[in-house]
Amino acid sequence: MKRTCLFAFALLGALGHARAEERKSEPVPPENLYFETDEFIRNPKYTVSVGVRRLSGVKTSMSGSGTIKQSGVKFDPTIDTSDPTLCDPRRVYNDGTVGIDTRWDYRYDSNGAPVFAMNGGVAANPKATPENGYIPADGKTNNWSTTYASQLTADGKIAMHAYEAKTLDNGPGVGQTAATDGMEVVISHDMSPREKRFSWTLMTGMSLNDIRSKLTANVTSDVTTYTDLYTVTPKQYPTSDADRTVTSPYTGGETVRVVLRSRDGAIVYQVDSNGNSTGTPTYVYVDNSHLLQLDPSRTVTVDAGNITNVINSYKLHGAFYSLRMGPTVSLAITERLRVVMSAGFALAYSGSTYTVRSDFIPPSEDATPFTVVEEGTDKHFLPGFYVDANMEYWLTENTGLYAGGVYQNNGTYTQRIDSETADYATRVDLSSMTGFRAGMNYRF
Repeated sequence: MKRTCLFAFALLGALGHARAEERKSEPVPPENLYFETDEFIRNPKYTVSVGVRRLSGVKTSMSGSGTIKQSGVKFDPTIDTSDPTLCDPRRVYNDGTVGIDTRWDYRYDSNGAPVFAMNGGVAANPKATPENGYIPADGKTNNWSTTYASQLTADGKIAMHAYEAKTLDNGPGVGQTAATDGMEVVISHDMSPREKRFSWTLMTGMSLNDIRSKLTANVTSDVTTYTDLYTVTPKQYPTSDADRTVTSPYTGGETVRVVLRSRDGAIVYQVDSNGNSTGTPTYVYVDNSHLLQLDPSRTVTVDAGNITNVINSYKLHGAFYSLRMGPTVSLAITERLRVVMSAGFALAYSGSTYTVRSDFIPPSEDATPFTVVEEGTDKHFLPGFYVDANMEYWLTENTGLYAGGVYQNNGTYTQRIDSETADYATRVDLSSMTGFRAGMNYRF
């Protein structure tokens, strides 16, 4: 924007200089002509003004409330423990996951001997799904993970946590605003019969200014912690005593190579092409995961009126266009210096984006902070009025400078963020905006 203004000033200056040189080359009327005729009297009627317009800025007040929870976290808040085999384990916590069981096993015939596939390998049942019946639902899953070592309790259970906060409306907070810089273009038409000491014009002007406001504050909230406590069973095929101890962090779905045995525990040996035993055991890979019982016990704790765990950052940014129209009166102080006053109608078109960022610090040393962002956009037409008071200094007959004070009032509007989890609002105040304007005039 600053580069645009500088370019406009340079262009006007060049035009003024060119026009001055042009005037030098114009023929001079004979001395004996009467000047009562208008043949050689020049009376420019239009003036174009280009410059900067700095206003005091848009005032804002921010309020509202919302529910803050990490994206992707989902769990059944009312788990039915009457039949663990019916639990649908698709749970995502802030520090772990519990998924659908993926266990599979090798197939055996009615006599308990392994069934071999056509390629010579041991035939395996497909992975467990809710639709197949190879692995009966037993209320356990091998598909789970944890994030922190502290989730393993002293009695050998696994604690999964989910956090959420419901912020309370603290009531409007005043946003920090800065002066808004913009640019303007004004065209005016002189309505006086000819240039006199006192004259009046009709002007139309357009300007563009930005909208900037922000606020960061700790907000009062009710912080809820869900703790699901799961029982863990040892690995299905422990190879040592250490395999009976789960450590965290942990990710399930592990496999281990073991000796293939029949259902009665006898080792299955490899055979040669004649069907004779080679004395070498047959090895297969089996699931070696710890199993998580799907019927956790749940504890819910609420820290009401918490003022430390949630920090909200409110931000409003955008721009507004102003269309101004009205009469202008001017009074010549000297041949080059004039006082100019203008007042009239001002229509503002405002477009802005309202963003609320919530930074949540869970009430646990191991829990990872997370951020939730809510955002909304809005547009408004706002009628109002303006008043300008300026000084003009003409460098040449056609080129000059101006500077002065401005006042503009376009009222207020309310911008909201209304979603399933948030209800935030900000009052945007475009009334009583004051500032100054300065630039260059070109008359033609």
